[in-house]
Amino acid sequence: MIQVQVTQTDIAYGYRYDRKRCPIACAIITATGEAFNVEVFGTHVNIGGKAYWLPAIAREFLERFDRLKDVQPINFQLDHEKPRELHHGY
Repeated sequence: MIQVQVTQTDIAYGYRYDRKRCPIACAIITATGEAFNVEVFGTHVNIGGKAYWLPAIAREFLERFDRLKDVQPINFQLDHEKPRELHHGY
């Protein structure tokens, strides 16, 4: 299980529509230390060769952030690893 805390700093310095530099990716990098192996997709995140489903709160945050809507810091856990055959793509 990975505990993720998206901070106001992550939001301020995150990039919209960027799988590797959105606020959620920044927060996961902080939580895991995997600076070069984090990619956030609409439903899941790849971290160092493993893929995890994004919980609803993270999916909603990402959608709002990408659409220029107001977002606040959030906390969530990544604890449901995706089956290997679903690791690539959206």
